[in-house]
Amino acid sequence: MPEPSIPDDVLRFIARYIDSAEQLDLLLLLHRDPERAWASSAAAEAVYSVPASSERRLHALAEQGLAERGAGGAYAYAPRDPELADTVERLAQAYRSNRAGVITAVFERQTADPVRSFADAFKFKRS
Repeated sequence: MPEPSIPDDVLRFIARYIDSAEQLDLLLLLHRDPERAWASSAAAEAVYSVPASSERRLHALAEQGLAERGAGGAYAYAPRDPELADTVERLAQAYRSNRAGVITAVFERQTADPVRSFADAFKFKRS
């Protein structure tokens, strides 16, 4: 049975907001339990990462308007508007139904480095 396709708006969201599998895991962790605030060390443990890396990713999610950092330094799911919240919900649904496809989209984003693409344009090819 073929995997369900990933909606275009979800693919655009991944391209704009998700730069790694770790960041995806952290966003989905926050999304699953929106009432809970996660310390970066606890979030790192939950997604099998290291606290320093998780802190950077959580901070990025907060800067992007997907989470907020509380007074104690813990992060909670807090999309800045209903449209982002709806897209994250569709991302979570897509992840449940086509995990491999979502992860592939994240990794394709990582390899779509514009600097590398520019440099590759100047490579000489043998005929």
